[in-house]
Amino acid sequence: LFLIRQITVTLTSILLLVFLVSACHSNNTNSNQPKTLADSLNDQLLSLHEKAMDKIGILRTLKDSLNKTDSASGKLGNKNLQPVIEKLNSADTAMFAWMQKKSSDTINRTGDERIDHLKAELQQVSAINKQMDSAINEARGQ
Repeated sequence: LFLIRQITVTLTSILLLVFLVSACHSNNTNSNQPKTLADSLNDQLLSLHEKAMDKIGILRTLKDSLNKTDSASGKLGNKNLQPVIEKLNSADTAMFAWMQKKSSDTINRTGDERIDHLKAELQQVSAINKQMDSAINEARGQ
C-alpha cells in the first residue's frame, strides 16, 4: 500500500511538472511578446512549486531520522517527537494533496477567471511552503 502511494505520488508529481512546464512554454512561444499578468502569475506558481518539491526530500529525511529515534525511545531528551513527526507528515501531505487537486483547468480558463484562479493557487502553494519551512525548522531544532 505504501509503495502504491509512493508510485502514485511520483507519477502525479511528474505529470504536474510536465503540465506546468508545457503551460509556461506554450505561453512564451514568442519571446518578443510582453508577459501578461497571467503569465507572470503562472511563472511564480511554477517557481513556488519547484521550491516546495525541493523540500520534499528534506522533509522525508528528517521524518525518517526522527522516526528511528522515536521508535527507539519515543523521546529525544525529554521531548516527545511525535508532534514534530506529525507536523512533517502534515506538510508532506499538504503538498501532495494540492498537486493531486491541481488540474489542467488553469489552461482552459481565460481572462480574469484565470488570473483569479492563479492568485488562489499561489496563495495555497505559498501557505504550503511556509508550512514546510516551519516543519523543517522545528525538526532541525530537535
